[in-house]
Amino acid sequence: MFPRLRVLDVAQTVLPEWLEGLGDLQQLETLGVSIESFWLSPDAPEPVQLPLLAHLTSLEIAIGVGTIIQMEMAKLPVLSRLTLEGQECRVALTACPPAHQLRPLTCRMEHLSADFAALPGLRSAHFDARLQLDQPASIAGATALACLGIRGWRSSGDQRAALQLLQSLPPGVSCVCLTGAWPAEVATLLAKLPRLAALELYWRGNGEPPLPPAVAPLWSSLRALSWRFDAKEGLGLPQALRQASVLETLHIGAFSMRGADLNQVSCFPALRRMKLLQLDSDDYGAGSAAADARAITRLRRVVPHVDVWASDKWLQIEELVDWALGRNIRALFE
Repeated sequence: MFPRLRVLDVAQTVLPEWLEGLGDLQQLETLGVSIESFWLSPDAPEPVQLPLLAHLTSLEIAIGVGTIIQMEMAKLPVLSRLTLEGQECRVALTACPPAHQLRPLTCRMEHLSADFAALPGLRSAHFDARLQLDQPASIAGATALACLGIRGWRSSGDQRAALQLLQSLPPGVSCVCLTGAWPAEVATLLAKLPRLAALELYWRGNGEPPLPPAVAPLWSSLRALSWRFDAKEGLGLPQALRQASVLETLHIGAFSMRGADLNQVSCFPALRRMKLLQLDSDDYGAGSAAADARAITRLRRVVPHVDVWASDKWLQIEELVDWALGRNIRALFE
């Protein structure tokens, strides 16, 4: 082994027994690994555990089907970034005493056991809407939380834990990201958030997405909006956005810029930046790309005081906040 190794990204799936050797890498700071356990007994497998890794700051784990991981934060005393991904697997995240070090948490899996109140330093959390949590209401105790993302909303299925997360958010949350076909209850819960400054909405359902009403206070406090949808025919900007008196940044597909939208954009008194996603001509045809170019030209003419950018890359919520509201905001997510 290499006792002074600092970065390790394992290309192939490993068995739980392999993890024991990580204990010899006490200088390890960054780890990416895929874990899968196999068992012949009809009983559930023993939980997989990580050894003490005193210097590990970043951990990404892809978890195999049927694998159970028990992760003790006391063995990862400086772990600040954690990503968990897998299907039909379980992770139990325990923090005793409370783990102040963990800040961004991304969990793209189905079962997580965690007391979020024991993660008081958590700043950013991203989950799948299908995630099953044993203590979703404990997110209220993660008092440092600034950003919540819930992706993969569906028109059916058990999404009660995701709704409970939104219902129990601490008051300091200022950024929310939603992707998929979320139910109407989500719009009701969004309307109750008191300090929402940045919102990313990626609608992947049929028809109009459920949104908070125009009278909801979030529209008048919103400073950055990312608006995207899976449709070649644009849905246009939300009508409720007319109340966005302090909106500084708008991130949107150029193909949605209809005439009514151009008029609406010109009425935002605080707008200073726009980033427009240009369609790929290979996927949507040369005509769509040309329409994008025309929309950008019209926009620059209608709002000459706005800094308009064209890009083929969609910004995630943290990147949007970083670009829109200033580099100092980045500290919220690190």
